[in-house]
Order: sequence, then C-alpha cells, then structure tokens
Amino acid sequence: MKYEHAITLDKPLLSLEEIIKIFQRNEVTQPIRGRDSSIFRDTEDYIADKMTALHINSDEYYNTIFLPILRHDCEEDCYFPFERKYCLEVYGYPCTLEDMFKEWGLYIINKMDCKLEKVMSEYVEVTNPLFDPTVEELARIIKYNKERTKECSRLFNIPLEPLKKLLKESSHTVIEIIQNVEMEDISKLPTHLGVQFAYRRETKELYMYYGEKHLPWLYRVLLFLHIFELSILSVK
Repeated sequence: MKYEHAITLDKPLLSLEEIIKIFQRNEVTQPIRGRDSSIFRDTEDYIADKMTALHINSDEYYNTIFLPILRHDCEEDCYFPFERKYCLEVYGYPCTLEDMFKEWGLYIINKMDCKLEKVMSEYVEVTNPLFDPTVEELARIIKYNKERTKECSRLFNIPLEPLKKLLKESSHTVIEIIQNVEMEDISKLPTHLGVQFAYRRETKELYMYYGEKHLPWLYRVLLFLHIFELSILSVK
C-alpha cells in the first residue's frame, strides 16, 4: 500500500516526542528502527506528492528544508542550551527539529500566496533590542491586538477575559490566521486534532484556535495541505 507507514491526518495522533524520535537520526541516543525509517520516508513522499498536486515544486525545498530534517542529530543540531530551553518552553520538547517543521509549514503558506498571522496578546513586552517602536507604533500594535482578540472571542464563542489571559500566559501559539484563502465548507476540516476553525468570507481569513496545547508542526503541515486542497476545490 502506498504511504502505508506515512504520518497522516487520518491516523492516531503522535506526540511531538514520538515524531522527533522517528525523524532523529542519532543512532546512539535515539536508535532508528526499520519501521521508523519507513515512516519518515513514506511521510516525505506523501507530503511531496500533495505539494506537487498543489503545484508547489518540492525540489525547491528538498535541500533547504527536508534534508536538514532528515539529517537532524540532536548532539550536533541542539548543541546550545538556550536553543533547547527555548524549544522546551515553546513546544514542550527540547529539540530544534520542531523549528524545521515550522519552516516547512511556512514555506507551503508562502507558496500558496497566503500569509500566516499569529494572534498576539495586547500585553506587549518589548524585549527584543532590534524592536524599538515609538509610543505611537506601540499604541497601534496594542490596539490591533485588542481588536483581533475581541474578534476571536466572538468567532469562537470564548469569553474575552479568559482568552486574554491565555494569550498573555501561553508560551505556544494559541490562535493562527491564514490570510487570503478561499473556503466554502469548513465542516470538512478535521475535528480530531483539537483545533477549532472559523472563517470570515469577507476577508478570506481562516482562523485556527489551538487552545492550551501545542499542535506539532508536522500536523500543521498536513493540515495546511488539506486546507489548500479544499480551497482549490471551492474555487473551481
């Protein structure tokens, strides 16, 4: 059976730790069994074929995105403690491999002429020395974040104050928005991922509420591909 071992949306969900152990190539610390090799090879082929069906040239990303994933070795690629600490805080697992899956997802979004927006808390902390907004710019950012939060509260029927608290305190992404995507029927989107969806037809924006848990980026890659498959069908 083609893609027999691939990780797909219609199979039982794997944890981020399970995904990383499958793709981790360090045979000393994380031995790769024959079945695991079949899983990541079938998963690569499965995703590549879906990208090709969406007219995304998989050859362009192979060397820059997939090979680094395939060759990932925690002893070499997760060498710095601050990287491991960051990944543990944001993703719940101290491995930079998740950032590579994130690159894959963002690559697909970009190739489909869309943008991915993370809904941010209105409580803006300026901690990046390269980000030094004026008072007016900071006020605009805070106002925009407030409006987005209220909008999401209405769309997902979530009380505003708990949502504001979650956005402020969560280390991972709570809500993302795919911009410039056409959808006809979001009821066809998967319900078992723990993700809630809402769509604004007038702005062509698909809202995805992840809640209190981090959705592994490999599943977001698969989810994005499914969304764009449905989007193409809706505009035919």
